[in-house]
Amino acid sequence: MVYKVSTLLTEAVAENAAYIENETLALNLGAVPADWATAEDEFEGETDNVGLKKAL
Repeated sequence: MVYKVSTLLTEAVAENAAYIENETLALNLGAVPADWATAEDEFEGETDNVGLKKAL
């Protein structure tokens, strides 16, 4: 799973990376590559952009 988020959310993701990876079955977390499809959402004034790609 890849993501692009605000500074505040970046800190939260870093602090909870193991939990997020386990709950989403992500192999790792990282920055969004330009060629991936993404989804954007906003909550509590923060914007997140998430991309997923099936592991081979």
